Amino acid sequence: SRAILSYATSIFPFSVAEAFVIAAIPISILYIVYCIVVVMKRGKALRHIFNLLGVIFVFLSVFLVNFSVAYDCTPIEEKLSYETGSFTVQDVYDASVMILEELDELEKVLERDEDGVAIMPYSYDEMNRKLLLAYENMYDEYDFICPLNVATKRIALSKLMSYTHTSGIYTVFTGEANVNTNYNDFALPPTAAHEMAHQRGIAPEDEANFIGFLVCYNSGDVFLKYSGLVDLFNHTAQVVMEEDMELYVDLIRIMTEGVVNEINTQYEELEPYRDNPVGEVSTAVNDAYLKSQGQKEGTKSYGLVVDLATAYFLNRE
Repeated sequence: SRAILSYATSIFPFSVAEAFVIAAIPISILYIVYCIVVVMKRGKALRHIFNLLGVIFVFLSVFLVNFSVAYDCTPIEEKLSYETGSFTVQDVYDASVMILEELDELEKVLERDEDGVAIMPYSYDEMNRKLLLAYENMYDEYDFICPLNVATKRIALSKLMSYTHTSGIYTVFTGEANVNTNYNDFALPPTAAHEMAHQRGIAPEDEANFIGFLVCYNSGDVFLKYSGLVDLFNHTAQVVMEEDMELYVDLIRIMTEGVVNEINTQYEELEPYRDNPVGEVSTAVNDAYLKSQGQKEGTKSYGLVVDLATAYFLNRE
């Protein structure tokens, strides 16, 4: 049913989920007015309450069947035969250095703007096509990923979405993987690949992050590989900074110029959206939702990809 929803909404060039959200505002206001003016006068409030509960139950059922059950699947580290959970900060540092070494080679062939930020050398639609091909090539090796030939959709109100501190969202009820395009080019492919992973049944955030990385990394496309590595480095470097400042300083010393430009520029561009009540509420709701699905770390679970990334890079030695 998840695939059916994805294919059904893919015929629309816009995000159906976003359209529903926009339409829900005036519809909700009209419904409240209707209930107050009409329903209460006719004494049929109880019937409308049960109707509303019925609608909520239908949506909850769709969520449980289509996505919630995926949180209880076998952990991805077991599917990949990775040993995680015992890495030291030195291990994460070593993996970070390996990532930087690869980025150093990739940076030499990328076009950059006046701020030194990498420019995606093709359109968003072409990026979608490349990611779909990359997913298709992964199905044989990773048979737990469900085949699906449906691309992501751009959020029309991406700037407004930035106030929620959300770079992308998979909408269970429409089967759409939606991407906030108000970010630097390097952030778009890993975000799109992450939401596509959700769309294909990978529910936990750290697992979706890692699959998104693998798709970009093994795509055969220089920019996709670069963007996946930069995104992953953001997570590993964060852990090193939190656990050992001396090692983090060492990491800063060997950071490539391109990575520094990407991180600094995006930080500056997102500054206007950083501190606001909407973002705080959105983060709190997302945190509560993730914990309700068994992800004890809540929103911090996005960063748990570091264990998987460290296992991936150190096992290649």
